[in-house]
Amino acid sequence: MTSLRALFLPETILVPNTVFQELFFFDKLYHYQPCEEDATAAAEVQHDLCEGYAPVPFHDELQRFTQLIRELKGNEGEFYSGHISTLSSQFPANRDEGSVRSLITAISGRDEKKETAADRKKKEELWQARLLLKLSEILYKEEQELAQALTAVSCREKELFEALKGEDEEIPFALTPLLPPATSPIKPELILKAWAKLFLADSRREKHTILACSREETAELLFDVNESFNKQRPVRLLRIPLPLLEEMPLDEYQDVRRAFRREAQSVIDGLHALLAATGAKGIESDTLQNFAGLAADWTRTLSTFRFGQPASDVPGNPEPCRPQPHLEISLCNQSASALMQQFLRRTGAAEEAKNHALIAVKSLRKSTCKG
Repeated sequence: MTSLRALFLPETILVPNTVFQELFFFDKLYHYQPCEEDATAAAEVQHDLCEGYAPVPFHDELQRFTQLIRELKGNEGEFYSGHISTLSSQFPANRDEGSVRSLITAISGRDEKKETAADRKKKEELWQARLLLKLSEILYKEEQELAQALTAVSCREKELFEALKGEDEEIPFALTPLLPPATSPIKPELILKAWAKLFLADSRREKHTILACSREETAELLFDVNESFNKQRPVRLLRIPLPLLEEMPLDEYQDVRRAFRREAQSVIDGLHALLAATGAKGIESDTLQNFAGLAADWTRTLSTFRFGQPASDVPGNPEPCRPQPHLEISLCNQSASALMQQFLRRTGAAEEAKNHALIAVKSLRKSTCKG
């Protein structure tokens, strides 16, 4: 049985209910943490499903980093506008080399004279990347807390009006609207660049079979890089539906997931093995046909599996106005490491490609509402 390890990107915090659907297909999701000993929302998911780790540990400098983060909390926006805009080396016109170097040197307490210019630049880049990802994580949490608070207010308003109005009466005005899921306020390109720097410094990166993007715009950034360097888009290997699940307690979710994966075990094993082989060898004459057959088997299994929902909510029979989530997996023309080097526009010889990059992303195809 082939184990399929997926590395989640570019966020460093996993909100459990946002990846529950993907975990019906993946054996496990890994994600980066800006620093070791980071407690994130992934702790709510059992360790055998999601695992975070620091690809570039701070070691002796961890205390300095955490102290800086404590000082910045509450002033993230001010710091972002003043310093974070200089963190991308791909925008030299906006980059104040002296101020950034002074900031990082002061934070880390290093003596520049004892380091080569190349070592100093690499350490500065990794400091900047981890700092940006940590600040993005803090801002994301604040956005999420605000969204949850407004949702709670909206639910409370609805309960009050339900109690006050008659059985057949309509509420005469709109209630507080629910906000969309929280997203990082920092530009996706900057977040992905910071993440890519950690990826290239990660000694475990080759162990991950697939890069699982949190949003379609992240996948598109990587697809554009592949196209610009290879004159063609990545090839989509697979598109399969994901279960329509309401939010549920973790133990109940675990039971449902295990039951489905037992029933679909042969299909899952086949897809995982074919993905691993395609990533290693590329597309062969019958590859796409084999994927199509296994995708049909997956869809059939999903459509007949009962998730403890009403008939209208069974994954194979979604409600007309409800978007059906799908998992799409595409094959790039080079390795994930080469792809990240190209995204960062790094010069020099890229490492020899061992496997083609496999990019996964969850997409939502909206149905048309009639009547």
